[in-house]
Amino acid sequence: MREIYQIVIFYLVRGVTQPRFDDFAYFFYLDELGISLFAFSCLILVSSIASMIGAAIYKSFLRTVDTRWIVFWGILSQVGQSFA
Repeated sequence: MREIYQIVIFYLVRGVTQPRFDDFAYFFYLDELGISLFAFSCLILVSSIASMIGAAIYKSFLRTVDTRWIVFWGILSQVGQSFA
């Protein structure tokens, strides 16, 4: 768990000291789609948390699984989510 805490601290420090709003997606979401700055920030936060949870799941359960199977199930889950 120590590694997880270090990653969280790294992302928090990086987010505070090095904000990046020059990305195309930032202007597209805010100007074209009309999403508020708070909603955009929440979207970035949720995606970062999901990435950390995915890394923890991989470390805990999927280290011994062949990479091809992980990619296969990942693609299959994305296809299923695209229909929802």
